[in-house]
Amino acid sequence: AAPRSAARSHAPAAVVVASGLHNPRDVQLQADGSLLVAEAGSGPDTPCTTPGTRCFGFSGSLYRVKGRARGRVVTGLPSEMGVRGDGTTAVNGAIQAEAAGGGTYRVVYGLNGTPAIRAALGAGGEAFGTLSTAGGTVLGDLAEHEGRYDPDAVEGNNEVFSNPHHFVRDGKDFLVTDAAANDLIRVHPDGTTT
Repeated sequence: AAPRSAARSHAPAAVVVASGLHNPRDVQLQADGSLLVAEAGSGPDTPCTTPGTRCFGFSGSLYRVKGRARGRVVTGLPSEMGVRGDGTTAVNGAIQAEAAGGGTYRVVYGLNGTPAIRAALGAGGEAFGTLSTAGGTVLGDLAEHEGRYDPDAVEGNNEVFSNPHHFVRDGKDFLVTDAAANDLIRVHPDGTTT
């Protein structure tokens, strides 16, 4: 930020480093200096307009910026669009991602629901509410953790609801926030959660 006394004309111009993104959710600086953008996508390829429905597709992706090289490094990630009663929509998909080495990526997927809602999406929807690899291997199931334990019930919140949001490595484990469950979950290397 420029000092208050500095003339506004000396402020640096904004630089666009990525455009045309599909519901970007997070930007992470990677070890190699690149930026990785998690794109939640836009749900299915077909229109989804009926209030009270949730429609599923594979429009999510990961977009990488490294110097002048820019573009999607992963496409076809799960993306879900929910249509509210008033006709407005909300999209769930990739929330945050990081490079995991060897051309692979770890991704946390939002859900905004329960394991039963995820199951109703059908084949391919298993990633929602999890920390997974972009290839589909579930590293930790946060929605299942919420469904099984509902940790914030002790505070009087008896609604089972999961919407994982961000993760960070902690030794061999991962720590993942679940915004709807109101908790911080540890994912162990064997996939168990506490």
